[in-house]
Amino acid sequence: MDAQNAPAANKPVRNPSLDVLRITAFFLVVSHHFAYASDFIDLPVGGKKMLVMTVVRTVTVCCVPLFIMLTGYLQTNKKPCAAYYRGIVRPVATYVLACGICLAYKVICYDYSANPLSLILRILDFSASDYGWYMEMYFGLFLMIPFLNAAYHAMKSQKQKLLLVASFLILTALPGILNTLKFTDISWWAMPSADKSYNKLIPGWWTGMYPVTYYFIGSYLREYPLKLKKRTNIILLGLSVMLIGLYNFYRLRGGTFFYGAFLTNASLFVAVVSVLIFVFIAERDMRSLPPFAVRALKLVSGWTLAAYLVSQIFDVQLYRILKNAVPVIENRVYYAPVMVISVFVCSLAVGGVTDGIYRMLSAAVSAVQKKLAKQAKEP
Repeated sequence: MDAQNAPAANKPVRNPSLDVLRITAFFLVVSHHFAYASDFIDLPVGGKKMLVMTVVRTVTVCCVPLFIMLTGYLQTNKKPCAAYYRGIVRPVATYVLACGICLAYKVICYDYSANPLSLILRILDFSASDYGWYMEMYFGLFLMIPFLNAAYHAMKSQKQKLLLVASFLILTALPGILNTLKFTDISWWAMPSADKSYNKLIPGWWTGMYPVTYYFIGSYLREYPLKLKKRTNIILLGLSVMLIGLYNFYRLRGGTFFYGAFLTNASLFVAVVSVLIFVFIAERDMRSLPPFAVRALKLVSGWTLAAYLVSQIFDVQLYRILKNAVPVIENRVYYAPVMVISVFVCSLAVGGVTDGIYRMLSAAVSAVQKKLAKQAKEP
């Protein structure tokens, strides 16, 4: 008897660690946007505050990699079949509903055209939400997933699968480190921010394929968990964050913040920290949590996609209040916890409403389908 058909008493207890991971990834998204929304990145990089912000950013930049690794972890066994492709309905519906909310906000608060065709085009070109780029990436990844799975599972041994992951890391993650160094200019090492040029030491063409890299990492971790002890995981994560954060500060100091390749999702440094965060949460056994907490985490984690897309509204509205109340940019950092939590909670609330609307629409469509099916069977 399989788990689904087993008596309720014998059913495995849901481990909510992946729900916690998804919620954590969204919290990091909101945290990551603080530096931009508060204009903190416009300040010269130097001093204790910018050092702390740079180290914190070493963690927050892992938000998107965590989401993609989680996709690989959960979707690794999917095959190209009708049931799989029907799975796109909910993400598409969530995206459209969230875009509707974002567009309504822009039409009301800004000089956006309310022309229906114009609004539809903004949904189709992923500009309805300022964070719609993620869905543009995800929909393409969704189409590739069954075939990425076929490639991954075609590797017959752990060594071969590890080589597959390592190959993609070399193609997409290593260039962001090596190609931003200037080995031929000794003076450059004293103040790297003075020259931000990209110098190819290894091929950098494939860096845009980083979602595939993180997908394969998620698949690998599903099959071969690292099984790090909690203490070891914390020590490795802490050391990585501190060392990489200090390196990033060294690369940025003396100039203003810039989005260098060593700081992007397609960076080996980001991959290292992302994997350690993923393992720390995903491999924790949280089944001892009270049943109501497990249900709550499952429910809230289902809101995160819509919350991510609509969070741009609160990034604009709430940070506008902060800027008016605290004109000195440097002092806004003291309000970071309040701002991040406020945007996080407000976005989740709207995400919950969006999810509720989707569920009602889904139930209505299902009811109509059942009624039509019943009528078709009647003589």
